[in-house]
Amino acid sequence: GDISELLRFHAGLDIGRTGGPGQLTSAFIRGGESNHTLVLIDGVRVNPATSGGAALQNLSPDMIERIEIVKGPRSTLYGSDAIAGVINIITRSASKQQIDASIRGGSYGTVDGSASYANRVGAYGFSVQTEQQRSDGISACEGGADKSGFRNNSINVKASADAGVALFEARAYNTTGKVQTYDSCSPAFGLNATAQEFRNQVLALSASSQLLDNWDSSLTFSRGEDRIRQYGSSDTVRTIRPMLDWQNTIAVLPGLRALFGGQVSQERIDALSFGSTIHQTVDLYNGFLQAQYDNAHHHVQLAGSLLNHDAFGSRFTWNAEYGYDLYQRELYKTSLIAAAGSGFRAPDATDRFGFGGNPDLNPERSLNLELGIRQRWGAHQTWDLRAFRTRYRDLISVQFDPSNDPNVDFGFSAVNVDRAKNSGL
Repeated sequence: GDISELLRFHAGLDIGRTGGPGQLTSAFIRGGESNHTLVLIDGVRVNPATSGGAALQNLSPDMIERIEIVKGPRSTLYGSDAIAGVINIITRSASKQQIDASIRGGSYGTVDGSASYANRVGAYGFSVQTEQQRSDGISACEGGADKSGFRNNSINVKASADAGVALFEARAYNTTGKVQTYDSCSPAFGLNATAQEFRNQVLALSASSQLLDNWDSSLTFSRGEDRIRQYGSSDTVRTIRPMLDWQNTIAVLPGLRALFGGQVSQERIDALSFGSTIHQTVDLYNGFLQAQYDNAHHHVQLAGSLLNHDAFGSRFTWNAEYGYDLYQRELYKTSLIAAAGSGFRAPDATDRFGFGGNPDLNPERSLNLELGIRQRWGAHQTWDLRAFRTRYRDLISVQFDPSNDPNVDFGFSAVNVDRAKNSGL
């Protein structure tokens, strides 16, 4: 299985797949585009800076402890890409001494084996998980003569040490493999089988400390890599993203907390797609401030951030949310919620310089409004109803241009749509 089996029943989140296991899988939150959903692994962004959303099909559920999903724009905390929402995948950590091993098999030549070890001794913890998946698969195209098999080798390592004054942690996640697919499923272009190798990697070092009685601070340096290399052609895409992330939480007054910090990152992009070569380095800076107030019945959250992008200058985004508890007694609570926020997404490298790209594109902007009611029944049951509307400016879309313009690749070009909106319940 893959992560799509965990996400596909979550309300407000749709999963699109282009075939069987191992084939391209995309997540769409509240009708947004797949690249409007920011995906994190242990808090580190893994969306490529070349094209599309994160490679969800390569993530193994056996390595996941829990998944946190936030709907609505969160550009204030995470910068570009978090227009529709955020999916944060938390991998397993060491809590006690434990050894696990399993092997599974099924139809279409499917074999899945995994092993893990975890231990904690005093102030030190260590865990390692590894998994191998292989399958002959099924054809990704109706009428295709070749099966679309895949193999996936994943490893996740964590080590931690509590030095008293600070907690230090090192993390490494790496998945590599090969997947067979088709260039196109359209008979007009021919059902041409192909294959590609992939690599998704996250490396991180972090330190967290309680600087004062009311001040918690954490500093994380990470390096993410997303790479695909095609067989049968020289096409390749690669994103390397080093990032420094600083976050602080201060208890200002009883019920009032302030969260502030920022990220400094660099996106290094190398790609060759349909003869288009892309070499680009983008520096990004994001500073944010969030205030949260909670008392017996009222819950208020205000946030703002200033993002600076190499190519598009400075952009301000914001979020505001208010909740009122109509009824609260022990484990039962009824809350009314109103929220609003803005989002921002810079065009990726393929949007601007790839096949059908347009270097004159403007960034996408959004404004989200929502009303809701949440009911908690007991310790484990909750229902949540939200009505939302999102308005977009300069939404990026690939459109067909029948003209004979030599600068348009096969009549397809990325353009900005002036206004768009979607609504839902």
